[in-house]
Amino acid sequence: MLFNNKDTYFHHIGLATKHPEESFRFLLGGGYSIEVKGREEKQGVNIALLTHSILPSIEVIWDFSENSPIANFLKTQDSNCYHICFATNDYKNTMKYLEENSRAILISPLTPSTLMENTSVSFHYVKGIGLVELLYHTQGQGQVEK
Repeated sequence: MLFNNKDTYFHHIGLATKHPEESFRFLLGGGYSIEVKGREEKQGVNIALLTHSILPSIEVIWDFSENSPIANFLKTQDSNCYHICFATNDYKNTMKYLEENSRAILISPLTPSTLMENTSVSFHYVKGIGLVELLYHTQGQGQVEK
């Protein structure tokens, strides 16, 4: 079982939005705080990771480029859950699980994150789930924080 260990666990929900200021107002008013905020230049998006003392983390994503991965997604809606993210300290085992137990399609290969130090991310389409981000803490650097 993949999610029954300390090496792979739920990390956050990705919320794509055209109106980040409204998303922030709602989430900050509900007790969330901004942990990290910045730009992913290669993807053409701005990202803010918001955390809460008892609720799941939420990553707010809004584009600054018409070529961003969320631009097409947001053509017909103002905001919506875009992906779920699992953090892993054992990328090879997590990928093995996806290949053996899911109809997973690689959307974006493992790429260093510019927002979170010593991490890389990959995106996969998983049948029955949707878009899944894997957040991998690079080897020798410790574990991804829960």
